[in-house]
Amino acid sequence: MCINRFLAPLLTHSLLFMILISASVFIPLTWGQVSADDYVITLLSEKMPLGLSCGSGAWDGKYAYVFGGWDNRHNSGVIVKYDPRNHLATALFDNLPSPRYGTAAVYANGTVYGAHNVCYIFGGFDVGSYDPSTQIVRFWPQDEWREILYWNISGRGHMSAIWNGRAAYLFGGIKAPDESNPSVYLDEILKFEPVTSAETVPVEILPVKLPHVRAHTSAVWDGKNAYIFGGWYINVTRVEFLDDILKFNPATNELTTMQARLPTARAYTSAIWDGSNAYIFGGQTRLINESEITLDEIVRYNPSTDEVSILPQRLPSPRHATVAVWNGSAAYIFGGRDGIGTDAQIVMMSHESQVSRLPLSWLDLGPPLALILVGVILPSLYAVKKYRDKSKKSPEASPSKPSVIPQTK
Repeated sequence: MCINRFLAPLLTHSLLFMILISASVFIPLTWGQVSADDYVITLLSEKMPLGLSCGSGAWDGKYAYVFGGWDNRHNSGVIVKYDPRNHLATALFDNLPSPRYGTAAVYANGTVYGAHNVCYIFGGFDVGSYDPSTQIVRFWPQDEWREILYWNISGRGHMSAIWNGRAAYLFGGIKAPDESNPSVYLDEILKFEPVTSAETVPVEILPVKLPHVRAHTSAVWDGKNAYIFGGWYINVTRVEFLDDILKFNPATNELTTMQARLPTARAYTSAIWDGSNAYIFGGQTRLINESEITLDEIVRYNPSTDEVSILPQRLPSPRHATVAVWNGSAAYIFGGRDGIGTDAQIVMMSHESQVSRLPLSWLDLGPPLALILVGVILPSLYAVKKYRDKSKKSPEASPSKPSVIPQTK
């Protein structure tokens, strides 16, 4: 009976504590959260195996990939694989059919070929040629294997691309001039739906057109619409930068020019979507004195309010032609050019304090430890003290002396 009186409160509070801790494993802890706008820019110590610009990239749910690019002297056929868990970048050498830059890429989640989802890498410029490629490379990240497809239209490069769950959409770009189209810059939107067996695959040129020909844009997908940012084209001999933001709805093939504009006209940007806003990194622009400069700005675009703002945070240095991917909690910006040469740096944009799950940080352990103290230890100590007090006062608690019964002889 005495043991039960002591253990009952302890077991009750211990059970309560276990329920709270179990819930914290499945429910994210909110202590120490910051606003969705409070991103921290970190220049990682890990670098890519080689400097790259004008490549393309994708996130497969576990790793980031950078496909090809310009390595400051040559085109690259290397695929760089980046693991954000240990900040390790490795090169899968010569996994592209040939060295190339100016590609566009998507991760086609929801379409499985050979048991795994795949990446598609579109076009680009082959080494030693100014004619853009007609190849579509289908790449299996898990097997690190690829095959070559060809599309049924002219080759092109320097497009931006999004994946909407069923198809890839590609915007603008550059193609080789021909008699019917002397301008190499394009205003076309392409639609590519994956196929399983054909070597030559159909790509649809949609009837809707961009407001102006352009290349070197960036684009994001918000789950319903694609947003395309800026770009440039060459007007005779002069480069014209663009500052518009375009919204494209694949369900209706409707294209809208938003009221908001980029802070300045710019091209060679990269962009990610974090679930609420688009973030556009760096780029190249022209000053009033006609000189072209590279930017270190990070621009936020909110589609729900159609507002643009420049973050107080900056890239570690000005850069353009970067590759950016979003892994669900952080953005990674790879390489680029600083106006002088190509960089191998990796920049991370993440929250300083993120929603935590086990394993917990010491900062997150503060409130649970307080719960332990208040909810378990103190009540248990109180139960022990109460039990001891009762033991001193209760006659049942002290053993009674045996009665002495006189013995008769």
